[in-house]
Formats: sequence, structure tokens, C-alpha cells
Amino acid sequence: MNSYSTEIRDSIRSYLDSQEWKYAFDEQYGCFYLNISLQGKPCKTKMVINISDAHYQVSASLVHPVPDETLDDMRKVLNRINNDLLFGHFEVTDENEIRYRATVFLWQHLPGNDMIRKSLLAPICAISHYADLIADVRQGRMSADAAINVLQTSKASRMN
Repeated sequence: MNSYSTEIRDSIRSYLDSQEWKYAFDEQYGCFYLNISLQGKPCKTKMVINISDAHYQVSASLVHPVPDETLDDMRKVLNRINNDLLFGHFEVTDENEIRYRATVFLWQHLPGNDMIRKSLLAPICAISHYADLIADVRQGRMSADAAINVLQTSKASRMN
């Protein structure tokens, strides 16, 4: 059994219940499990909120694994995406799933509804924003170099 804060658990549970989110909670490991549907995106996403004693971690994974033949390109693209993220990061799991993960550290206070809302929206927004590009690289329709060019062009246009 993992040690985790029941106060953090209760704060997150209260928020999820108030927003009528459907979830499962594993008492032994201190984890909430949610399935997320991204509007207009064909990818299935699963979210995990893992509670510790002084922080919680939010991760969202795309359930379609990356084929071995596009794995190197995917890692290059995710590395480039991570350079522009302010909160959290993308990674490839041992099962070749793409996961966005962020940790919320709590310094002697419990998370409020606004903090919980933002920490849950961050992975949803990140995955939704990059889902099409990730799918193109994962399925071999776009090389890493082409995807990185798209990212750089997009960033440049946002800065002008």
C-alpha cells in the first residue's frame, strides 16, 4: 500500500464530484482513473491522478501505442514540443504510449478548486493541441523534421 494524503484525495474527489466527472479511485495506490474524450479528436485518452503525501501528479496518455518504426521520430518531436511547454512534459512510456505528465507540489496547503481545475486542464489542452501532429508522426505520415518545422513555423507566427 502506498502512503498518500487523504486530505489531498478528498479535495480532488470533491472537485471531481462537483463537476460530475466519472472516475474510479484505487484506495491502495491513491490513484484516480478517468477516461477523457477530446472533442474533434479521434484519439482515446486516459488520465491518472496519482496522490502522494505532499504533491499529486496528473498524467494523460494516448492509448494508441507508437509503432517501433516511428518511435525515434516521435521522441524527437516530443523533445521539441517539451522545449516550449511551461508546465509538464510529454514522454513515451514503456508500452510506447505517449503521456503528458505534470506534478503539482503543495506547500503545506490543500489544492483549491481552481488549482485542481487548471492541473486537470493542462494535460487535456496539451494533448488536444498536439494530437493531430502526434498522430501524423505516430502513423508515419510526417517525419520528425517535417513536424519540427511545423512547430517552429507555428511558434514564429504566434510571436509576430
